[in-house]
Amino acid sequence: MNDPLRKNDLSLPETMTVEDDSFHQLSFPVRKALNCYPYCALLKDTALKVDGTTLVKLAKSIAFPSIPVSQVHQNVSFTRVYVSREQASVISRGTRYSRTHISLPPHTDSSYLARPHELVVFQFIVADEQGGNSILAPIDDILKHLTHEHIALLKESIFPFGQGTYPILFGENRDKQIRYYRVQIDKLLKSGAMSLSDNHMAALDSLDRILNQPRLFKNIHLQAGDILLINNKKVLHGRTGFADGSRRMLHRIRLHAEDFGPGSVAKSRNSSPQSNLANAKSEKVSNLGKQKLPKNSQAEAHLNKAIQFVHSKHFNEALEQYRQAKQLSPNDMKILEGYGHLLLKVGQFEESLAVYRHCYELDPSDYVCGLALSSLLDDQGSYAEARDILENVVQHHLIAVEGASDQHKPTVLRARGLENCSYGVMIELDGYYTYRLRGGHFSVREFLDNNEINQVILNILKGNIDAIDAYPDFDLILNTISCPDLERSALLALARFIDRNPDVPVINHPRAVLDTTREKNYHRLNALAGVVFPRTERLRWDGASVSSIVNEVLGLDFNFPIIVRMAGTQTGHSVGLINSIQELKDYFSSALTNREYYLIQFYDRCRKHGFYNKTRIFCINGQYYPVANLFRDFWSIHSGDRYYAMSTTEWMQEEERAYLGNCVDYLGKENYNKLLRIRDMVGLDFFGIDFTIWDDQSLFIFELNPAMRHNFDHVKTFPYTEPYLKKISVAFGAMVKERIDGSSVLSS
Repeated sequence: MNDPLRKNDLSLPETMTVEDDSFHQLSFPVRKALNCYPYCALLKDTALKVDGTTLVKLAKSIAFPSIPVSQVHQNVSFTRVYVSREQASVISRGTRYSRTHISLPPHTDSSYLARPHELVVFQFIVADEQGGNSILAPIDDILKHLTHEHIALLKESIFPFGQGTYPILFGENRDKQIRYYRVQIDKLLKSGAMSLSDNHMAALDSLDRILNQPRLFKNIHLQAGDILLINNKKVLHGRTGFADGSRRMLHRIRLHAEDFGPGSVAKSRNSSPQSNLANAKSEKVSNLGKQKLPKNSQAEAHLNKAIQFVHSKHFNEALEQYRQAKQLSPNDMKILEGYGHLLLKVGQFEESLAVYRHCYELDPSDYVCGLALSSLLDDQGSYAEARDILENVVQHHLIAVEGASDQHKPTVLRARGLENCSYGVMIELDGYYTYRLRGGHFSVREFLDNNEINQVILNILKGNIDAIDAYPDFDLILNTISCPDLERSALLALARFIDRNPDVPVINHPRAVLDTTREKNYHRLNALAGVVFPRTERLRWDGASVSSIVNEVLGLDFNFPIIVRMAGTQTGHSVGLINSIQELKDYFSSALTNREYYLIQFYDRCRKHGFYNKTRIFCINGQYYPVANLFRDFWSIHSGDRYYAMSTTEWMQEEERAYLGNCVDYLGKENYNKLLRIRDMVGLDFFGIDFTIWDDQSLFIFELNPAMRHNFDHVKTFPYTEPYLKKISVAFGAMVKERIDGSSVLSS
């Protein structure tokens, strides 16, 4: 190892663990090394006691030395890097080249971002003994080999990176910096979106010739356990090639950091966490909101007892322990969150609301407490306040990690739209309460196995993702937004986001979801032979004149009876079957104003023995899976209607068994082929269809969209449904895995 880097070899604290902040003692020497030539530091961990969680904490402590690690809310990009031919085949973004075994010229990480990450950390887990040496090219060494003319050209802000143009070299003296990744520049130039002069291209070529001479720079062979930290603004990094079948594997962290400028070292050494807390960009709350319990305190003892009682479902005893812990430590967020959650669970909403209000006062940016408070306020009718709190929480958490993260698992970015959806209190099958996002989305509770993946939530609100320039690495975008009536703006914003990340696989592209409104389904599905979707029109009710909206309906030439329902609703709460002009007046006289409504032509589709039928099928990754075959003596049928007649009527259950056992035979090949043509027209990866087969064998469709819930709510009463529901869960999980692995095929 060259001498300049040897002076930056540092030792890990012997006591460093996940539970404490002992590695803060590294903050000053590491930041000093990152601000001095050659702008990198090396830590030795031959025992590999630093796992992924601790590595993230270590990076945070160095990026924000003035703040306790537990209070750093900066997003961290964590990636496990290894050779993967599948991922390497998607080469549009520079990060894909890290999945190959080929040599990589020195470059800047995150160069496509408006603000590249300041700190990059590599932890080597498996080294390649024959190659894969790290190349470090400090800006000082690069400048020594460039002409003054080329330096001047490279300082011009005309070089394409990501969504903008920037200089490659900028700053002077101790503040000199560099941003460079030739592959990304060439890709944008080849797209024809812009061009560079011959002189600027000559400057780039000169820089490349320098970077392609490893002998000019630091060339080191890192071993398992070595942790290399890089100032991404001052040193380019690359690597030599290695064997195609190599098991070489490392962890990579990218993180925005407090100022790495010349004055930052003194600041981090001379400042206390309390004095700098208000100045940290990522920290917006006081120390009060993140108070830690003293070890072996009475409050901690009561908290531990409360948790034990919760696990054993002795909730009254748990509540008493939480109360005592709160009295002893009234501002501890861990106690308050657990207490508020249990109060909500057992239905003590007023008490839970008071606890979560206190949490919100302590920390307005806390994700869990903010969502719970918004849900409770929404439940009691304080809609405006609930909305304000929800929007504030989303402002702080455009991206939120759900559950524990594991660097060994792929990451799914789950998109949620919050333009017109809200969180609310819901009752579970076990009789206890929780809060969830309501409306506009399909649930993944029975679709995704959290033991197999990491889930990261993308909260879309008011176009906030248009300006996002940093986010965690992810392997798949899962769009759970299912209602284009409620979340049109969010779907459009997500479509733009996907356009900026074209190489990441997507489940349910938002543009395909936008085509699933009822009126669009009416126009396109009726174009298929043997398929009927009832006539559907949309109108707006502004509340000004009941006579005017009645006249509008009459002018559209519908025949009574007609169905009226508010757009954006999937249940029957806003649905009315209108048989006369007077009933139409009565409906809109009491309907919510300034809303969109659907008019749907009603057809009396009564079938066997005077009962109505609704059959549901899911399409997952191009394959159909039967869900339910329901019967009731009323035209509007929902899942819970099973208990009106089906639970005690054998022929109905036999009909459902026959459908679930072989839906092709039950429906007939001709009707099943109609479903296949619908699948090809719709173009979604997941959606459901509610339909029935009419007397003339036409496929009569009530509804088609991805806003359908998959659940096991009724298997106790109807146990024969369980294996088919499990097949649906397995199929969705297999689709997720297949898309991540990059081998998606649409089956016929």
